Order: sequence, then structure tokens, then C-alpha cells
Amino acid sequence: MKQLINFIGQQIGKKILVWIAGSLGFSFFAIVAVILLAIIMIIGAVGGSTNNHSIGGNGLSACSVTGEIDEVSWNAAFSNAGAFTGKGDLFIELARLNGIDPVLAAAIAFHETGRGTSNAVVNKNNPGGIMDPATGWSKLMHFSTLEEGLSYTMANLKRRIIDDGLSTIESLGSVYAPIGAANDPNGLNAHWVPTVTKFASELGGLTMNCSPMGSQIVGNEAFKTILNEMLKYEGWSYVWGGYNPNMGFDCSGLMQ
Repeated sequence: MKQLINFIGQQIGKKILVWIAGSLGFSFFAIVAVILLAIIMIIGAVGGSTNNHSIGGNGLSACSVTGEIDEVSWNAAFSNAGAFTGKGDLFIELARLNGIDPVLAAAIAFHETGRGTSNAVVNKNNPGGIMDPATGWSKLMHFSTLEEGLSYTMANLKRRIIDDGLSTIESLGSVYAPIGAANDPNGLNAHWVPTVTKFASELGGLTMNCSPMGSQIVGNEAFKTILNEMLKYEGWSYVWGGYNPNMGFDCSGLMQ
């Protein structure tokens, strides 16, 4: 961490930072905040390269940075999604009606239907691959409209996520696609969690039950220590070349 901070501090030109701050009217701490954010993002990228599941408070790798739906990613995903094309708003409406994450619901639906192209959703309006109990769970349920099928699927997800407490992709996967199940002789269930996670990332990242920057970053004790130390000097005057509390700081000095 210390080496990374020193490296960034040395690489950022002091004159450039001062010019930017003066030109845009940013405070010293606003500039420092940007630098700190850059450090966090770099640490996240480094951590993510060694552990696919390091981003996210629940061990997930697909969390929304803002905690809100990324409209650009969301709309792009729904622009070419078979039976789901143009249905992004319907997903959001029904998911929120049931108190669940629209991104998680959509990611599961995308996976279960091959991005809205399976026979189940195209001909039976069944976006969740839900089996009909009246047939002894041997045949897919048939819904009269896609909205009806989505409503049923969302209510079913609500029972799993809220009532049963299965709030992560991993925990849901243990129910939807248990690894080693007798009815999965080819081991295809092992693809459920990584594929749903991939779709969640494509849709802009999970917006619920997920730490935006990841528990290994925001929750890291070293990060907290650095942030708390920096905040002690909020409001201090900018001092060119300053690098300690006795003389003051410039941007790179504070980072060092």
C-alpha cells in the first residue's frame, strides 16, 4: 500500500495539479479525494486480477459502483435480448414491487433463457424456467403473457431472496443449480453462478446486498487508517512542496 501511494504521489505532476485546482476552482481536498479514489480503483483492479470474487460485500464480482442501476449498461443489455428486448422498465417495475434487485432478477432470467431466446420464454412466456407442479414438476409452466410470467418469477425470487434469506448469487445458485445434483450428470450446474455473475456485470452491477467498491477495499483496515489520517488535515492551506504537519502539504506530499 505504502509503495503504491508513494509511486502515485511521485508520478503526479505538482504543477499540473495546482493548475487544475486553480482553473476549475477545486479545493485542495477535492483534488486529494480524486487521487484517493484513483488509488482505490487501482487496488481493486489489482485485487480483482488475483481473485475473481474479490469485489462485492458478499463475495460477488459484479457490484454497481453507485449502488444504482447503470442506465447505459442496462439499456444496452436489453437492446438485444430476445423476448426481453425493450422490457427493461418492466423488469425494474416488477422487481421493485417485490423488493428485490432488478439486476439480479434480470441476470437470472438472462441465464435461464439464453438471453431471452429459449423456447420456454419465447413460446411459454416462462422467463425463469419454472416447472409446473401440476405435472409433477416434469413440464414447464405456461403463462399467457410475458408480464404474467415475469410477475410469477419475481414473486418466486422474492421468496428465495427475502423469505429464505438467499440474497447472494452463490446462495441462490445452491438452490437453483446445486452442484453435484442427481439430475445434472454433466455438471452444467457449475456454470450457473459464474454465468449469472457475468450477466449481472453486463447489466451494470448488482444494486442490492452488494458493497459497491468491495469489502476487500472499502473494508480494508489499511485504507481506513489512511483515510482517517488524511481527514485530520482537512481545511489546511495548500503549501507547495509540503510533506508533513509542521509545514503543511501539497497533494503528493499528503499522499506520501
